[in-house]
Amino acid sequence: MFVSFGVNKQTHFLYHCSGTCLCRRYITGNQCTEVDQGYFVGFLTLLKYEAEYTIGSGVQTSYIDGFESFFTGRGYSKLSSNQWVVFFVKIPATVLCHVVLRYTKLHTSIGSIQVHTTAARTENCTAVNTTHVLNPVTNGKGLAWRIKNTTMMCKDQDYTFNVTYFSENSNSTVELDSIVLIPDVTQTRSYTKSQQQPNKTGYYVNTIEECATNYTTVMGAQSSLVICQNISFSVMAQVFSGALGKHQLPIKF
Repeated sequence: MFVSFGVNKQTHFLYHCSGTCLCRRYITGNQCTEVDQGYFVGFLTLLKYEAEYTIGSGVQTSYIDGFESFFTGRGYSKLSSNQWVVFFVKIPATVLCHVVLRYTKLHTSIGSIQVHTTAARTENCTAVNTTHVLNPVTNGKGLAWRIKNTTMMCKDQDYTFNVTYFSENSNSTVELDSIVLIPDVTQTRSYTKSQQQPNKTGYYVNTIEECATNYTTVMGAQSSLVICQNISFSVMAQVFSGALGKHQLPIKF
């Protein structure tokens, strides 16, 4: 389920513009830094699905301590060994994404997480059937696993992410916070322009990459440089060809 929407206005812009700029849809202002009433440009973590709203064999838990520091939403889905949850995902644009799994693991025993992604072939999109494994799972609070290979997510295609936890210790558990689909910033115009003309854009490609990495965890996003908000605005405006209305967000459980 989506839980973060983004910003309504930015005071910094990615590209220098003298005079009036040609803005993307629902974005306004002489320098394309504002959005129309009722619309927004989401942060890099806009495409976020909470584990506590999934189906599966895990146990949904609610937390107060650590909210907005280690996790988002109302809590986690707690998995013991061989337990699983399924995320159902559909997004409103075709985006090349890094799949990020946010989690907490407090038990010191060794465990692994498997993510199996599937999607049926459609007229415009190929079928997906991939499996990735994190082994061993790092211990700690508010952590994130960014799957190395990117995934092309097609507009309005139905995806399932089946997440399973394995451990030889029957007492071992992992708490899944959410799956976040973070656009591959290296494939955006923002990144290309910063490669070609960093003095005009105001920052370098390593800054864009650092911001995208920071946004994988809750704490990383909160401690990011202010400029990361501006980078996020530029990237997401390109990914969705402008601003979005809340009615355009598909909410899946």
